[in-house]
Amino acid sequence: MNNTDYIVGAVKEIQGTSVIVRMFDDADQLSYFINGKRYSGVLIGSYIGIRRGQYLIIGLIEKESAIDNLNDIENRTFSKKRFIREFTLKIVGAFHHKKYIQGMVAFPQIFNDVVLLSDEQINVIIAGGKAENKEKSYDYLKLGKIWPIGIDYYTYWPNLFNTHIAIFGNTGSGKSNTLTKLYTSFLYTSKKKKKLKDNKKKQIHYTQIE
Repeated sequence: MNNTDYIVGAVKEIQGTSVIVRMFDDADQLSYFINGKRYSGVLIGSYIGIRRGQYLIIGLIEKESAIDNLNDIENRTFSKKRFIREFTLKIVGAFHHKKYIQGMVAFPQIFNDVVLLSDEQINVIIAGGKAENKEKSYDYLKLGKIWPIGIDYYTYWPNLFNTHIAIFGNTGSGKSNTLTKLYTSFLYTSKKKKKLKDNKKKQIHYTQIE
């Protein structure tokens, strides 16, 4: 795969609301770097794009299949072209003129190109269409990384702490660690925000003295 080509497959089959895509031979990496941007690879639980006209349709990968072209279990010789890799997707939304819209906005057709998504696009998908710079914003808390693609996950804390919340899980599943991370991130963000306000006040005060 070169630095300008991020097409990794094509739509092969449509079954109701499920879409089956066939991957090309070179689409087996966990991540790619194209034109200085990181793109997530193709694996179960990750997102992938399907180009159809002015839409970039977004699918969530739910199932992976490996098909033997020879269909002969007694022949155990391996070759790269012997096996076909396919994924089953669920459509979750689409980009239209760089704006992300959730839901069944557009539906793909057979032979539509399947493309990788950048980390920025996946962040917009998970945030529900908000493309703010969460790393520099004091309204977002960084809680961890999104599995399995490893992208930083942020949550909008004014909405989170404005209602009742509950954390469920089995013993040892990480409920206490999640709650600890939530509050430590919130306190850390609050301190940074207060420090910024204090610095701005000092700058205003110094300006008045001059």
